[in-house]
Amino acid sequence: SPTDGSVYYRFEGYLIPDTYYFYKNDDPHRVLEKFLDNLESKFPEQMQKDAAAKGYSPHQILTMASIVELESCGYYDEMSKIAAVFYNRLNWPAGQRKLQSDPTMDYPYGDGAYNTYEIEGLPPGPLCNPTAAAIQAAVYPEENFDYYFFVTDKNFKFYYNKTNQEHDATIAKLKRQKLWANG
Repeated sequence: SPTDGSVYYRFEGYLIPDTYYFYKNDDPHRVLEKFLDNLESKFPEQMQKDAAAKGYSPHQILTMASIVELESCGYYDEMSKIAAVFYNRLNWPAGQRKLQSDPTMDYPYGDGAYNTYEIEGLPPGPLCNPTAAAIQAAVYPEENFDYYFFVTDKNFKFYYNKTNQEHDATIAKLKRQKLWANG
């Protein structure tokens, strides 16, 4: 994890949710080592090499995975598509590379540095500890998935759109059908 002070919590994103077994009064360094060893098993060297070949550091992958985790609401089948949408947005022309991920607006730390409606590109670090499935999706997003927008209805059905106009039309349709999640 970065040590330059750019992230709010140094190990956020690096402590993978899983079942861990510890001894009573275990040494805190041993506990942290167990967490980090598990991360290494879920995000092995080959995956890190595959990410590097695409131009992303392990820290950037964990940051993307945390966004995917929060945006997917636990729907693992959608994670690779969500990752593809956000990578597509990162490839927008300069000046438009805003991910516009809602969970980043709600991140309570960092004085707005994590808000992807305000900043271009990825935030300085992860917003949560992503699952192995989210890390997998961040390294291997859905291929040839040229969508830039998505929304879920109140039943957590995901809708993907290629243009903002299509996205707005989907939202309007969901509102008419009383399926809009936000109201």
